[in-house]
Amino acid sequence: MIAQIRTLLYRVVRSKSTWILLIAPALILTLGFLLRLFEISMAGYEDAIIPFYPAEYVILLFFASAVFTHIIVSTEKSDGGWRNKISIGVKRIYIYMASWIVSALFALLSTSLFVLMDYILRTIWGNSHKKCYIAPENNFIVLTLVWVLAFSALYTLINVYFSMKIFGLVVSLVAFWGVIGIGSLCQARLDEPYKKYFVNEETGLEEYEENPYYVTGNVRKALVYISERVPIVYNDMTDNTSNRKISKHVDKIQKETAIVFLLTSTVIGIVSFERKEIT
Repeated sequence: MIAQIRTLLYRVVRSKSTWILLIAPALILTLGFLLRLFEISMAGYEDAIIPFYPAEYVILLFFASAVFTHIIVSTEKSDGGWRNKISIGVKRIYIYMASWIVSALFALLSTSLFVLMDYILRTIWGNSHKKCYIAPENNFIVLTLVWVLAFSALYTLINVYFSMKIFGLVVSLVAFWGVIGIGSLCQARLDEPYKKYFVNEETGLEEYEENPYYVTGNVRKALVYISERVPIVYNDMTDNTSNRKISKHVDKIQKETAIVFLLTSTVIGIVSFERKEIT
């Protein structure tokens, strides 16, 4: 399998697309920072400026990982690489695992560059502007890395399973948003208040009644269970969920879920590739 990994690494290192995808998240983070810095300098005072949240740019790591995985797998498909390797006796599990390991390595490097750039920007920004630069917490960064690795395993499975090249990439991105969307819907229902306030037209006073959309019982337990296990970094980007403090309880659940997600995708991917007809 080492030989397969070495071959893939040699191929991707020579590709310009690899380097673009590798540094793109960090570069876009820097661009966003510079634009916010310009906004603050033009305003003249900090209180009128929305703080800069680097965590909002983490989503780019998932996009880059999806495209990179697609490039690796589709290249192996199109040039007959799989067929040639299998014909000379290379085990299918080695071919599949090589693709996933290289994808995971890319995700690790891309995330590391992103974190490094965040550190550099915070250093440049200085302690006097802490309120304008809300840095991600360490557990958020670790959790993001685990989820990126988990999704890279899913991306490998999807791109190997589907024969149509572009379709695999589309399904990967749809799968990502699908998972995030489920978590957002569950969280939205959980955020429904127990009491619904309204103004009485006769008295002009504010009164309240029970909110018919408030979820109780087993349904609420189910929503909480799902919400805690969907990547917390993207449950609700409009409400800065990615920058809230993550409790130890939820952090543990998230990491365990991501690991199970990773292992399940890998196992299913290996089994699928073993049974896949290579043309």
